[in-house]
Order: sequence, then C-alpha cells, then structure tokens
Amino acid sequence: MATAQDENQSENLARLKTLRDEIRVRIHLGTRDLKDEWDEIERELRTMGNQLQDLVSATEGKFDSLLGRLKRIHAGLKQSASTSEAGLVRDVMSKDVKSVRPSETLREAASRMWDADVGALPVIDDDHRVLGMITDRDACMAAYTQDRALSEIAVSSAMSQALYLCQAGDALDKAESIMAERQVRRLPVVDEEGRLVGIISLNDLARTAVAYTESNTRKQHEYDVAQTLAAVSKPHPQRIH
Repeated sequence: MATAQDENQSENLARLKTLRDEIRVRIHLGTRDLKDEWDEIERELRTMGNQLQDLVSATEGKFDSLLGRLKRIHAGLKQSASTSEAGLVRDVMSKDVKSVRPSETLREAASRMWDADVGALPVIDDDHRVLGMITDRDACMAAYTQDRALSEIAVSSAMSQALYLCQAGDALDKAESIMAERQVRRLPVVDEEGRLVGIISLNDLARTAVAYTESNTRKQHEYDVAQTLAAVSKPHPQRIH
C-alpha cells in the first residue's frame, strides 16, 4: 500500500520530468541565445566531471606513492628494531687491538700474542688498513715447514691473506654468519676505509649470549652461538687423515 511519502516522491519526480520536457521544447523552439547557453552549461558540466575524475586519479596516485613510502619506512623501522634487539658489533668488539706489520718477524708477533693473551693478530699496513691475519698456529706451522727460528721468518710469509671482515655497525648475527660460513673464530672490524678499529671473536659472542637476562632472547643468542661454534669447528676435508 503506497504511503503519503511515496506519493509525494512520485509527484516530485513527475514535476521534474515535466520541467525537463518543457525545457527541451522551449530550447528547441526558443532563441539561439538560450540554445547556446544550454550548450555551454552542458560543456561546463562535462568539464567539471572530467576534472573530478582527474582529481580522483591524481589523488589515488599520490595515495599509492605515500603508501609505498610509509611501507618502506615501516620496514626500515622493523629492521632497525630487529638489529637493535640483536645487538651490534660495536657493542661487544674489543677496541684495544694488538696488531703486527707484515715486515715484522713471527717472534715479534708471538711475543705480542703472549702479552695480550690472544691467539691471533690482524696484520696492518702503515695506514692501519687490514692486510691479513696471523695466528699462533700459523707461526708454529711456518717454523715447522720452513725449519727456521721464529725470529728469522717474516709475518708476510706466514699470514693468511684471506680477509673476512665486518664493520662496527653490523648486526651480531651478520658477524656470526661470516664466522660460520668461513670457519673463523675472529673477525677484524674495520671502518669504511678498511682501517682497523676493533676485533670480534667467538668468545665475545658467547659472553654476550650469557649476558642476556630475558629468557627467550638469551636462548636464541645461545643457540646462534652454538650453531656458529659447530660450523667453525667442522673439520676441513683436507685436514682429515
């Protein structure tokens, strides 16, 4: 059953249709000026519609661009938070690093290792750029294979020139990954110019894992260090007899 409101809306719609038809007839029969004005109104309406569509499209483009930027910032913040939680190399590295020059003897290198209670030294040039590493095992094997005294052997003839480095701003898990992949227990820490600024060892990572008080974080770090130690300790095929 139709209500009074429905009837009122029907009447209004009928009036609009009647007015539209009258306008069309009057324009058709009317003067040129009215026809021109009507055409102008229609053009303006179409222009307004097109401008509105362009505005919507432009707004969508700007929105997509802004959304993309926000997503990148969000991802960067998550990465930063993850790195901060995991710790950085600079937080645990040793800054008072003993080193040796390639022209010095293995006796001088061994003496420096003894005094510092370490098993390896970075080999640096005059600009403090890292050239390689020399270990106590390297010194021992050089003396054995060359059948000479340590004081007669230059560091350059025994050092390892395979460089595996990290930077102070690297996350600890990156240092762990390098140690595990390259099977080394120590990494020289260098600046952007390759100059020595510190050294980080597997022992440093182990002490860091123990220092964590939050149970889940500590367990994760202990597991990571254990995985790194297992990878570093894996025998080399050429050393198995």
